[in-house]
Amino acid sequence: MKHLIKKLLREGLLNEGASPILYHFTTVNKLINILSTNTFYLTSNIGTSSDQIAGNKAYYISLSRSKSIVQGYGNKFRFSGAARIKVDGQKLSQNYKVKSVDYWQYPKTPEMMKQLSGDEMEDRVISDNDEIPNVNKYIISIDILIEPDKTVNQKLIDLAKDLGIELHVFNNEKDFAAGLPKRSVEPNVVDSEQETREESIFDLDNIVGAVTYKNPEKYKEVLNIIGDEWKEKIEKYHDKLKYYLRPNDDYHLSDLSSSLGSAIHNTRAKSNKLLRYAMKELTLDMRKNNTKTVKDYLKHKIYIGKKTQEDYNKELNTKIIDVIGEQYNIELENSNNSYSIYDKANENEYRGICNFPPAREFYETKLKEIKKYVSDYVLTNNDMFKNSYVLGEIKDKFDLKDNSQEAKRISELLDDVTPMEVLRPLQMVAWRIDDFYYGVVKRMQEEEKEQWVRN
Repeated sequence: MKHLIKKLLREGLLNEGASPILYHFTTVNKLINILSTNTFYLTSNIGTSSDQIAGNKAYYISLSRSKSIVQGYGNKFRFSGAARIKVDGQKLSQNYKVKSVDYWQYPKTPEMMKQLSGDEMEDRVISDNDEIPNVNKYIISIDILIEPDKTVNQKLIDLAKDLGIELHVFNNEKDFAAGLPKRSVEPNVVDSEQETREESIFDLDNIVGAVTYKNPEKYKEVLNIIGDEWKEKIEKYHDKLKYYLRPNDDYHLSDLSSSLGSAIHNTRAKSNKLLRYAMKELTLDMRKNNTKTVKDYLKHKIYIGKKTQEDYNKELNTKIIDVIGEQYNIELENSNNSYSIYDKANENEYRGICNFPPAREFYETKLKEIKKYVSDYVLTNNDMFKNSYVLGEIKDKFDLKDNSQEAKRISELLDDVTPMEVLRPLQMVAWRIDDFYYGVVKRMQEEEKEQWVRN
């Protein structure tokens, strides 16, 4: 087994830390931008759970432990214009956190490792920054695949030369797969001044619109960066959010989340400066508000400047707990002002039932249970009026009726005291909760409706 593990490690099929050699697959157009800026652009991890699989850092870039274009991640790069960047994994891991990622989570049995079906052999660099500068320090060489009748931009060749990076051009898939420099060819080149295709920025208004919705200061700041020409489109998106983002409307929330999610997916790997700026602002805002999904983020936007159900629940819970304590104190005071009672066994005199130790212990134990029950219900209630009868059943729930065995036991310790008299302080607390709950919730419901009328 040890020999097998060593063999797998040598072949890059298992990994301890960053692999010595890693590969990043991309396209020639994106490669020109990487070399022009001498920068790897990392992808935001917002979107899907698979993007966050390697950790909770905000950004990542995927690298492969295999140069293969048949197995693993590289099988998506078998077209003319594909590029494979060979990276020094050990040097990269000295400055950045590199983690192995098993997307499919298959067991690492010898049989499965031989098949390599679905194993993308991925290492990820994860970071709180969205760029890795000075990438020529980490790039060993670059291979590109171009069909025989296609040309290579002279700009690409010049950029690689200026950065001291070996560039190998292959004109067929077989030689590109092998990646042997001796099989590379001299490409047909075009003028270095030829412009590369500009990336589309159609989704900028949606992403920026989401970030700046209900945030006028951020809106002003962003417009200073991207320009006033985007103002009309962004404000249209703001109007769309204002119209459709409403509480308890999951249909429109899901629709808007899907649309924004698609915009993020189409944008996050692009190198356009405005798009990257917008994605960075969105990532920061999502992390600031502790929202991990686009849907949660838009849901959070609904309640900016509004009180949420959670806000009302916390407020209601505080008030009810205060009312419980207030009513019990009233019962204690009434007990102190009532007639004397006598302990049958010890013939001791007490001023009211609440001052009789077994009764006091009974009350305080029940009050703790009632408070916990009330808080557990109120703090997790997603609809203030749904099942509101629950708090009206406290007398049943906590055995506060005439036939209460605990009350009967305490009453038998005293002269001329009935179980009903023992139960009275707790029953008064239960009645007060029921009466108070309905009245306060009714007012809160009206307040909650009114805040959306004013929207």
